[in-house]
Amino acid sequence: MNYKKEVISMLADLLGVEEDIITLDSKLVDDLGAESIDFIDICYQFEKAFHLPKVMLSDIYIDGYSKLQYSDGTIALLNDNYEYLRRDMIQRMKKEQSLDAMKTVRCLVEFINWRMKHAN
Repeated sequence: MNYKKEVISMLADLLGVEEDIITLDSKLVDDLGAESIDFIDICYQFEKAFHLPKVMLSDIYIDGYSKLQYSDGTIALLNDNYEYLRRDMIQRMKKEQSLDAMKTVRCLVEFINWRMKHAN
């Protein structure tokens, strides 16, 4: 099952934006105005809405992200630690030589899809 609609609806409510402006490629900070405290709220809302055990900030947002520079080592770190990142997302980061794909709606949707698949 794909939880795209649920995640987008949740983000719209949480961030105070209209659902119809949110796309999978919307950047959480740059496009939707998310602040650091919002990422904690997103984790809590994921737990509540999807009846998940503890969702940690580090599950959706790599610690020290803002200080990380794009490199093959960083991509390897993401690939090893974030199983839900799809190959096309990793390829996009490599092509753009940017980690911005890690802070998109698509990344959160993929996290929930993966977590729900592995919930039991």
